[in-house]
Amino acid sequence: MSPEERDGWPRYRSEELEGFMARALVHFGLDQADAEAGARCLADADLSGIDTHGIANFVSHWHYAPGLRLGAVNPRAHPSIVAETAATATVDADRGFGPVVAGQAMALALAKARATGVGSVAVRDGCHFGAAGYFARQAADQGMVGMVVCPTLPSAVAPGGADCVFGTNPMAFAAPVPGRHPFVLDMATTTAAGTKLQHARRRGEPIPLGWAVDAEGRPTTDAVAAAGGGLLPLGSSDGAGYKGFGLALVVDILGGLLSSTGTSTFGSYSPEWRQGYFLSAWDVTAFGDPDGFARGMTAMVATIEASRPAPGIERVTIPGDRQAETRIQRRAGGIPLDPAVAEAARALAEECRTTFPDPR
Repeated sequence: MSPEERDGWPRYRSEELEGFMARALVHFGLDQADAEAGARCLADADLSGIDTHGIANFVSHWHYAPGLRLGAVNPRAHPSIVAETAATATVDADRGFGPVVAGQAMALALAKARATGVGSVAVRDGCHFGAAGYFARQAADQGMVGMVVCPTLPSAVAPGGADCVFGTNPMAFAAPVPGRHPFVLDMATTTAAGTKLQHARRRGEPIPLGWAVDAEGRPTTDAVAAAGGGLLPLGSSDGAGYKGFGLALVVDILGGLLSSTGTSTFGSYSPEWRQGYFLSAWDVTAFGDPDGFARGMTAMVATIEASRPAPGIERVTIPGDRQAETRIQRRAGGIPLDPAVAEAARALAEECRTTFPDPR
């Protein structure tokens, strides 16, 4: 059970939160279809338990409602292809609403994969697009393998360093599993996401050793001191931070440099912040034995889930299980919202001349 559920936060129906966000997006100038697509992406994050990437971002992040209000995000963008082959493309986002642009880019990657076996699309000068796993899942839902990466702002130190030189740089990978939800790995390349430190600071709680360093590069459990320092790469607590660091740089190369946007080494949190994306899809049938692939995925998942859990652990799971189970639970029981987020959403609803739903 997550902290917000233990604290008894009020719960809201997912479809009502999605409807509110769609109406607000129309108010800010998106057409109805784009507004619905963007709201669907954000609502799915809350439904999946990725609460940092749903309505909380919508009301506060520069690339969502605040950026649309200021004109930093283009509600009527016309993304254009600036380079293309049969299997690849680079798209200029025209500063469009991130979830909409990323959805269009993944649709293009899927179309190319159906035609050639593999489709890869780089997006330059984009805005934040929500949870990367949402778009990787779109490939798996069509029987393909999908991957999505995106550099973020510098917030993490290299192994042995004291300056922030790369971002949390998330990467997502999804593959279909017959008869059940797909395998979905959606992860930051730092030990912890920056939002976890924000939650700890807000609650006055310590953070685990190995998550972050202070301003002098010393490991710390103080979430406030970590705010002046940086996050640590994945694997740092075991002396293997080079693994997370290396993965982060792979994300920078694919999402930042191939798109000609730039790496996570530079930039600051502002309305003008630019993000590059890289989205790929692989058509399983192009590799010769789709039935064998399906049997292999089923056998792999079954073997892992049948393995013995360690003492104190209920069962062994695979990436994607928790989010799929949370979607079932929250569809039935509602989405818990931080009261501060709900209050900000009510204020936004008034600005947009619409309504924010009551708790269920």
